[in-house]
Amino acid sequence: YHSRGARPLEPGLYERIMAAARNADHGVVADPGRDVIYAFATSPKHDWISLAPVRWSSIEPAVVRLKVLMLIITVFAMTLAVVVGSVFADQQGSLIRRMATITGQVARGDLRHDVTLVADDEVGLLGMSLGTMVRNLRGTVQNVANLASQVANICDQLLVKASAISTGAEVQA
Repeated sequence: YHSRGARPLEPGLYERIMAAARNADHGVVADPGRDVIYAFATSPKHDWISLAPVRWSSIEPAVVRLKVLMLIITVFAMTLAVVVGSVFADQQGSLIRRMATITGQVARGDLRHDVTLVADDEVGLLGMSLGTMVRNLRGTVQNVANLASQVANICDQLLVKASAISTGAEVQA
């Protein structure tokens, strides 16, 4: 069936359309020699094909608007990605800076600070480990201080006893 006013296809165009129709149920094929794009659709059994010629000049403004819209959406998506990435990086950076500050304080011997990081990732795990290390180190220092105090008490007791022995030895002599 041919519609009224239909013109024959350019040589080779029918073969290109049929080749495209073998790979897809619908699509478009451009006629490079003319200002025409052929949209096609095949029947489910591929026993007939429907062609619709469309003048490129009639759809070009819509294509240009679509390209501009795609560009705007791309720029917006990239800007959003940069903003979200910056916020995430700043958040992670602040956690790492807090841990670095506390690590520096611990390295200088200041064990008064607790590490309290709330994060469900590797940085949070590192913060928990750092907090456990500081608490354990604080406990170890407290144990050493207690032992040093006990040793000092024993030394005082030994000094008193040594002094008593020395005084007794002088009296005996």
